[in-house]
Amino acid sequence: MIERGMLDRIWNATCAIGVLQSTGNEAGQGARQGHHWIFGSGFLIGKKRIATSPQVVKHVKDVGLPADQIHVQFTYRRADGEMVQACRPVVGMCTLDKNEIEIGVMEVNLEADDEARWCQPVPIIPRIEDVRLSEPIGILGFPAWTELPVDEKACANSVSRIGPLLFQRCVAGFFPREGVPGIHRVIVDLLGADGLFGSPVFRSETGEVIGVFVGTNIEGRIDDGKKMGDTVESGHVVALDQRKLLELNEKCDRANQRRK
Repeated sequence: MIERGMLDRIWNATCAIGVLQSTGNEAGQGARQGHHWIFGSGFLIGKKRIATSPQVVKHVKDVGLPADQIHVQFTYRRADGEMVQACRPVVGMCTLDKNEIEIGVMEVNLEADDEARWCQPVPIIPRIEDVRLSEPIGILGFPAWTELPVDEKACANSVSRIGPLLFQRCVAGFFPREGVPGIHRVIVDLLGADGLFGSPVFRSETGEVIGVFVGTNIEGRIDDGKKMGDTVESGHVVALDQRKLLELNEKCDRANQRRK
């Protein structure tokens, strides 16, 4: 069981990423009136920065829209129990070298919004080597290619889910292996959840985020492009600890400086 206060902090920091279409305007690609068409998930790693997966960054670039037409949507669980939805435009994307994109980074402005005080960056594990095989983890995210209502008219016309979905699983493996420095990926026993890419993956006991969910992978013998014998499907997580977060922020700062 994940402690409620711990879950609320991660919930508040997790957002849907996609195209916002307000009622009364011409609908954008894939979006109905008054809805947010979701490409994937992300989560706050700083006051302005959101971490997500490479798939989400790639899709944003593929649709060819400027950054300010991409929105993130938070669902805040306030102290009084009220649920508050807040959509904010993306103000920039860190243009890292393609070979470096393991974790995508987007930038938003939250300081001017009253609801922002309920949303703080997620806690990040200091050392990824401290994660242990079979320990329980949580994944919180918004399934891609779904919609969220963004105004009262959209909510009135249908019964809609708001907020992210929670999955509780355990650590199934590591790449290269448990306990060694330089763990690149964590493997979790989550199947068929490709749509959750960009979601934070966190330790159930402490609430510390250990990485970004990047989808499922099928492992097995392959000869000449053909699957041979049995295969295993598993969920893959790009590892993220405080050391890697520092490196990521430094790369984004340098990329922003180059753009100026």
